[in-house]
Amino acid sequence: MKSRNLLLVLVIITIVIFVAFVPYIDLENKELDSAIIEDETNENASNNNEKEQTPDEKNNEINNITTNRIVFIEEGTSSWCYNCADVASVLDELYNPDDPDFYYISMVEDKNDKANSRLYSDYNAFGFPTVYIDGGYSVIAGSKDFKSNFKQKLSEAKSRKASDISLNVSSEWNETRKELKNTVTVYNNEDEIYMGRLRVYISEMISPWPDWNGDPYKFAFVDYGLDKNIIIDANENKTFSEIWDSTGFSNVYKENLWVVAVVFNS
Repeated sequence: MKSRNLLLVLVIITIVIFVAFVPYIDLENKELDSAIIEDETNENASNNNEKEQTPDEKNNEINNITTNRIVFIEEGTSSWCYNCADVASVLDELYNPDDPDFYYISMVEDKNDKANSRLYSDYNAFGFPTVYIDGGYSVIAGSKDFKSNFKQKLSEAKSRKASDISLNVSSEWNETRKELKNTVTVYNNEDEIYMGRLRVYISEMISPWPDWNGDPYKFAFVDYGLDKNIIIDANENKTFSEIWDSTGFSNVYKENLWVVAVVFNS
């Protein structure tokens, strides 16, 4: 099975009304670093956003806090898969938002084309449920003994080494245009060039899609807010920014959005 090792950073942000979590996630066991909201318009943003913020827009800025080492999980799932609901239940049970050691995104292959492509093109998925830990560093196929297997694989992933890379993220919601501006600054603290792929996963905390049991998916993938290859010179940083237009997605609203930024190695 083809996989891509996930190097370093996972940032979770709850949009606007909820308390915002912005953990620096070192997916290979480095020290905790800070994540700071960036409010200025980046050169990669559209000209429409290069203006003074209105009071409503300022109220929609996201504050953040940092947390300890957290593992990134992509749950390969499908609404027609009856065993997938069992895996989702275990992930929901083990996930502790007050003291998390992992965050997960539900990649529902029959509901979202980009989730489908991620699972089949990047991971060569051959069945569901399949859980990908840290970008395929570990893979759990099927639901048999999933809880014990997941705990073991999670522990192994948490002990991985890390490059000295850090990341700052901000997300701003524009209510008038129904747009979400995601800005990510990647810092390369190594003495050599860093090449990787930056992805910002946009998900819904409570999805309108039901699973096999009729329960709504949690943290269901909607779209990428950023998806690009990056090259950072040694001891340098770069800022990347894009605006995500939600108008093409039905029933998406700001209070239900959950953003995860991840950097994968090349």
